[in-house]
Amino acid sequence: ITDLGSYLKVNARLISTESGQVFSVASVQIPKNKSVTGLLDPASITDSQTKAATPAISAFPDISAAADGFLFKILSCEKKGGLVSCKLQVINEDAQDRDLTIWFLPTNAWDENGVKYGLYQLIFAGQRHRSRTSDGWSGSSRNGGKVIAGVPTNIEILFGEASSPVTKLSLVEIKANQSVVKLKDVPVH
Repeated sequence: ITDLGSYLKVNARLISTESGQVFSVASVQIPKNKSVTGLLDPASITDSQTKAATPAISAFPDISAAADGFLFKILSCEKKGGLVSCKLQVINEDAQDRDLTIWFLPTNAWDENGVKYGLYQLIFAGQRHRSRTSDGWSGSSRNGGKVIAGVPTNIEILFGEASSPVTKLSLVEIKANQSVVKLKDVPVH
């Protein structure tokens, strides 16, 4: 940031941390006004301005586990009606693209009271797979798809029916390929 009197000039560079190569450069001039000057002098910003300008961010803990060359990271878990929806990112840590199969019956979650919730529905990279119906199960006993090496793939697992108020899943077990992924102490919002 360079002060040019009635303007501020902001220069930005996107640089690779591995090679030091500059990917992109940008520059902008911002007219100095009361708001911009206030941002430059932190003492002039009141506590209410700081709270108004800063959105409340609910920090979700880093909960992840690796199995069979895949890294599973929980992004969020929340109650949706009578179900608990857990959104995950899966990364294939192998050099080759590989298939990932999620098995339905061995995939379960247990809440802080020890109540077990079975997999209700799987959404794998935007595609809905198998869901529980009033007559039992529809679809196959497993599903999944190709996970490109190094590319995060989004998965949503819905567990249900949650009859009690759930604030935490003490254990989430996901049968993935021939391994079982165990994620513990997952908050439910």
